[in-house]
Amino acid sequence: MSKWMRVLVGLGIAVLACGIYLWFFGVQTFMALEARYIARKMPVVKKVPVELPDLSASQASGKKLSYFGYEFEVPWDDIDEVKSRTIGGNKAIIASSLGMFCPYGVAHRVNS
Repeated sequence: MSKWMRVLVGLGIAVLACGIYLWFFGVQTFMALEARYIARKMPVVKKVPVELPDLSASQASGKKLSYFGYEFEVPWDDIDEVKSRTIGGNKAIIASSLGMFCPYGVAHRVNS
């Protein structure tokens, strides 16, 4: 086999191996490289969580609400009853007159 034939066979095998790799892992490789690029472009992505300096709960008054057998408190008093609604029997959107929306999330079960 001539030298050029060996080079072409080697290049063919390399191209075939790259094609197989891209077939099985191309999307994952693209996502990893894209995440790396974004992290270099925007340093805010590299921030890590830190401990909160103040763990005390706010003593500000709010409004207690009850949905679906759960009771919780929202941090504002001006609930807009017209915009607040339940969706699908197991979800609620709670709206404030200031424009703040709170998708319903259970804080804790109140034993009564």
